[in-house]
Amino acid sequence: MSTAKISAALCGAFNEAAEVKAEPPRPLTRELPPADPFPVEALGDVLGSAASVRGGAIVGH
Repeated sequence: MSTAKISAALCGAFNEAAEVKAEPPRPLTRELPPADPFPVEALGDVLGSAASVRGGAIVGH
């Protein structure tokens, strides 16, 4: 097949191709369900009381 025929075939295919519509960006991560509450009672009397007074868990600094 000659270069002219290949070029014509490619141009024809390009002209007949359906238009591609851009999609909006997709999130890279999925949404996570809410976390289960921390089992404060498992900390025992002293630490459990301290965590209850604090009102939540301390997350890394």
